[in-house]
Amino acid sequence: MMQLGLAPSVAWVDGAPVAPFLSNGPHLLFAVQWPIRRLGTPSEVASARLITSDGSFPLPLASGETCLADGACEAAPGPAVLALALHRPGPPAPDRVVFLSGDSRPKDAHVGEALRAALDPYLTGAFENEGSAFGIPPEEALPRSFAERQDWLQGVIDSAEAPRRLILMGRSSGARIASLLADSRPIRALVCLGYPFRKPSGPEEPERYAHLPGLQTPTLILQGLRDPYGGADIPGRYPLSANTQLVLFDTDHGFRGDPGIWYRVAREILLFLGHRARAAV
Repeated sequence: MMQLGLAPSVAWVDGAPVAPFLSNGPHLLFAVQWPIRRLGTPSEVASARLITSDGSFPLPLASGETCLADGACEAAPGPAVLALALHRPGPPAPDRVVFLSGDSRPKDAHVGEALRAALDPYLTGAFENEGSAFGIPPEEALPRSFAERQDWLQGVIDSAEAPRRLILMGRSSGARIASLLADSRPIRALVCLGYPFRKPSGPEEPERYAHLPGLQTPTLILQGLRDPYGGADIPGRYPLSANTQLVLFDTDHGFRGDPGIWYRVAREILLFLGHRARAAV
């Protein structure tokens, strides 16, 4: 018999208890493998969804335990995230996200906001933009050098009260800065969008990528196949650490084109946090 009332933040998947890897208010996220045949949820659950690389799918719920027959969800078999929304409120996410933009800010100011919106409602309360610490709105440039930005981020990492709850995210030069400092303390994860492996039409600069094979921090690199800073050729050209996952999208350096790409990016981030950079709540 499942005693769900004893553990209100635990789900039961095919008879086994599973703890959430992320919580934010009334939302709980669990790393699972689809398909699931039997799902037990706390009585406070209002709705359930399954998140995969291909989409987000509603799941039926019954009181106590739900039997999920074939056809209950169109998701393909494989790693997934189970998202439960509770009737009751909960505490904000203990995780802290710090996002660093690229050199083209404010042209890429939309990236941070689009990413934050796509991660809603799971990580938005903990999402900080690099410029917000200085009162600089996203539509304004960051009047600081690469070295000054490094010094600032090092201070953020050094002063973090719970470094294992710190998630660094960056686009282009922001991703490079974050990758150079990610191993300075044991943080939870590093997420890079449009990593600048090289300058378009420029000579190789090993200082851009030489450190990547040695990264110990769980790392996710999200890259466009048509990115001139490194695209479809990355797997055969730039060695990466065993702790790094590379996901390629049919897009460019700025992730322009299909507006739905940000929801695909967000799904990959949640899957990565659950299956590769897990931290029990």
